[in-house]
Amino acid sequence: MRDRGEAIGLAADQRPLGPHDEHAVYVGQTAVLFEKLPSTLVLSIALAALLAVFQSGAIPLPRILGWVTALLVVSGLRLLMTIAYRRDSERADHVETWDRRFLVGTIASGLVWGAAGCLLFPADSGSHQVLISICLAGVACGAIATLGASLRAVVVFIVLTLLPVMARWPASGAEAGWTMGAMVF
Repeated sequence: MRDRGEAIGLAADQRPLGPHDEHAVYVGQTAVLFEKLPSTLVLSIALAALLAVFQSGAIPLPRILGWVTALLVVSGLRLLMTIAYRRDSERADHVETWDRRFLVGTIASGLVWGAAGCLLFPADSGSHQVLISICLAGVACGAIATLGASLRAVVVFIVLTLLPVMARWPASGAEAGWTMGAMVF
């Protein structure tokens, strides 16, 4: 008896996935997300530190420290979540829960990075405005590689990260504000 793949003319390695296969792929995608997260957090914190130093000439220090603190708290919570994921011996059975938790962490991170587009966008320094824009665009590009196993996480993170700075440019009154806002995305 022929299986579904043979019935529609697919080779053995091109057969449609069954429910068990789809679950295995979902488990694997979630594992990839958590595997990449610790190095992503280190890079995120390092980039935040560099951004804080560079923006300190144009943004009040308490605002910078508040933003960095928020990023450190979110990063710390995401690291604790990764540790809990790794300790869960039945994580394959809990994949939906871990996927949701990962997405919540991604949303929190996107909100913090997006907040930088407002909080660390100075009113009167074009070079610092461009720097924050380039930084956020780079963070969004990096998300494609680190979150690529989940299209939903990629889209949510990029939108939350870039939308505030995209909106901030036209509101800045800069001659090319609308153009810069569009180019960030």
